[in-house]
Amino acid sequence: MSSTGFHIASTVAADETAFVEDWHVRVTWIGFMTLWVFWALVWTIRSFFIGQSRVAVPDHDTNAADDAETAQKKKFGFVPTVSVANDFSARLDRAHNLVQDILFSLLCLLSMNTFARASTRAVMILAWFIVAWAVIFFFAELFVDNRYARFVYALILFGMYLAIGGLAFKQGFY
Repeated sequence: MSSTGFHIASTVAADETAFVEDWHVRVTWIGFMTLWVFWALVWTIRSFFIGQSRVAVPDHDTNAADDAETAQKKKFGFVPTVSVANDFSARLDRAHNLVQDILFSLLCLLSMNTFARASTRAVMILAWFIVAWAVIFFFAELFVDNRYARFVYALILFGMYLAIGGLAFKQGFY
């Protein structure tokens, strides 16, 4: 192998080091860590509210025909078999799952952007928007039970996810 091959390899290594040491990349991953800490806090609080609160609620208005139909629906998962006595715990569980999904999505996108050595400042700004949106979305999920609101929040997050992915492919993988 010629010495020029080693020179190219050291240039690539220096380029990767410069990318990882960039201030914007560092702050982007600090944003991810902030979201992880928020998720861990929610997970800890959730463990206090979720657990013993699920109780079976018998339905007193059924007859034999309804029982057979309900049993068939339960078999295929169309009717919930357990009702949650505490509505707050159910909402907290949904909000926890939401933050967990956002955390996982952000991890995937930031990993892809980092391996691509792509955008720095724009991804940092988008990552912090996603962290802020996750906190807002968490509280909205706790207090507002509306599928249209969930759809709008999800569309906004999806747009930010696509922006990070698009930046990774546009500016990276060289």
